[in-house]
Amino acid sequence: MFHHIDDKLGSWSEPPWHPVMDHSKEFSWRNYQLPANQAMDQAKGKRGPAFERAEVSDTAYYDGKMARRAIKKLRDMSGRQEPFFMALGFVKPHLPFNAPAKYWDLYSKDNIKLPTYMQYPEAAPREAHYNYHELRSYSNIPNTGSLPSALALQLIHGYYACVSYVDAMVGLVLDEVKRLKLEDDTIILLWGDHGWSLGEHGLWCKHSTFDVAMRTPILIKVPGRRGGQRVHALTEFVDIYPTLCELAGLPLPGHLQGDSFVPLLDEPSAKGKPAIFCRWKRSDAIKTDRYLYTRWFDDDHKPGAHMLYDHYNDPGETVNLADQPAHKERVKKLTEALLQQRKAN
Repeated sequence: MFHHIDDKLGSWSEPPWHPVMDHSKEFSWRNYQLPANQAMDQAKGKRGPAFERAEVSDTAYYDGKMARRAIKKLRDMSGRQEPFFMALGFVKPHLPFNAPAKYWDLYSKDNIKLPTYMQYPEAAPREAHYNYHELRSYSNIPNTGSLPSALALQLIHGYYACVSYVDAMVGLVLDEVKRLKLEDDTIILLWGDHGWSLGEHGLWCKHSTFDVAMRTPILIKVPGRRGGQRVHALTEFVDIYPTLCELAGLPLPGHLQGDSFVPLLDEPSAKGKPAIFCRWKRSDAIKTDRYLYTRWFDDDHKPGAHMLYDHYNDPGETVNLADQPAHKERVKKLTEALLQQRKAN
């Protein structure tokens, strides 16, 4: 769940399980299957390629092993009388985009397209630009400059393959929940930890406050509540803890910062929060139903560069409006909201 081998050991009632249980070896999420890629990845100070298509079974990679382990654990717990909480973390679609060949083959190369907008936004500050160092740490990615179109399309293809691979693994676990007749009294919550830029704005990976990097899926299935509904209200990951407490009938700890979104399950068209917040290093962002505003701060909380996007009229975030006179008052109010949030944290 925490992406590292120790997995915050003190947080769990049972020791976390990883596909790599030999702690004398470095835990690597890269998990290449092709010998040439393994050898390259094991070279000192290097990583293998940014993607891999291998003719292997689902359980060759870590996520297949995780799904199989989760199924075994569900079988063990299904016979108990007391309630249980199980957390299951999958690696993909994290870099490198490694997946069994059959998931690559779900997509035709001819149908994969580059993003429609791959330019840096008009009037955006230099602070928002970065060299996507995470991607460039892989052997087949150039150290500087934009990516060739053919390579960019391969990366997008690999990302799609990984999404389909992990989707299939989630499906196996959910099928087991149903087979064990746990479906009618088990809350299931699925979410991803961040979004991902696949060439949008000429950027790759996740290290920004652009909408494509911050928007993530949250799916929840609650027994006795109508399914198949979409909620458009703003929610945050800090809302997950109080939501699960309320649904399970548990008292809420006093230290929580989020708000339960159970009311949105009962009324999906409700407004929800007026704003949500995000931080990436020195940049803080606030999103309302219409606008996304980012401000950079120094160590003394002094505001610096900023950018504002109107998602009603410019969902692709192509023009930074922050310095336009028409938005001066809006920028002032959004900056004040960010400063208040910083002081609260």
